[in-house]
Amino acid sequence: MTGEQSGNAVQLDWSLWCSRHLDPYRAQWPAGATLAMMRLFEAAVAMDAVAEAASHDPANLTAALRRFRPLCCFISREALRKIYDETIPEEERGTDH
Repeated sequence: MTGEQSGNAVQLDWSLWCSRHLDPYRAQWPAGATLAMMRLFEAAVAMDAVAEAASHDPANLTAALRRFRPLCCFISREALRKIYDETIPEEERGTDH
């Protein structure tokens, strides 16, 4: 994942996450991390603020996502908890994330 946009392709990079919210993935890296990135993307693009920042144009989406980074801190705690629930085994989840 490079962080550069080519045509209308959206490029994702790990700067969309803060280190605190990536921490639960470190023990089993990269298990779960790639799916978590996709879930984070889905949660962010579902937000009106992101769609408006992109002027509802997919070509502007990478720049809009960067504007709100780290996305893990921008989405709701409920959405972040859902990402963790889907991508980290329960016994490996911390309670402070």
